Amino acid sequence: PNVRNKVEDVWAKRTKEPPTNIILRAEKERLLKSGSAEGGISFIHAFIQDYFAAYHIKEKSFLEEKSVVEIIRPLLEYKKWDSVISLLVGIVSEKESEEIMEVLTEIDPCFAAELFPITKYVSSETENKLLDKIALMNRKAKLSALIKMNSNKSVDNFIDMMVYPEDFTAY
Repeated sequence: PNVRNKVEDVWAKRTKEPPTNIILRAEKERLLKSGSAEGGISFIHAFIQDYFAAYHIKEKSFLEEKSVVEIIRPLLEYKKWDSVISLLVGIVSEKESEEIMEVLTEIDPCFAAELFPITKYVSSETENKLLDKIALMNRKAKLSALIKMNSNKSVDNFIDMMVYPEDFTAY
């Protein structure tokens, strides 16, 4: 079935309402456009599409009994998935958000620092690992990551770096 039919079928199963209600409702709220020749739909704004992609990943993890990290690991190397992952860390469980942050700390500490303030939960251990990774960056990248991270420890590091720029080593 085409995308429109698939959306309508899932809506009908979950809500017990007529299947066309979801498309009409979403169009009325100006969330999506429909009516292409292939029966597809398109979202008014990419952010809405990204939210649904994040939600789909969360659901897929549950239905397939896979960890969220297992599902997103292949996507992490592609910048175009960053906004989906940004939304994902806010809608998954604390355990899953911690797992995502652990992986991002290893793969892309700048992105992990950016997500730090919006992530449901990050352990002190993961925060310290992230700060260790940031400490290895060049000065400009360090300052940027510490500001984005916006935790008590990162603010302390930022101040130390500004006061003692030559010997910024500890957090």
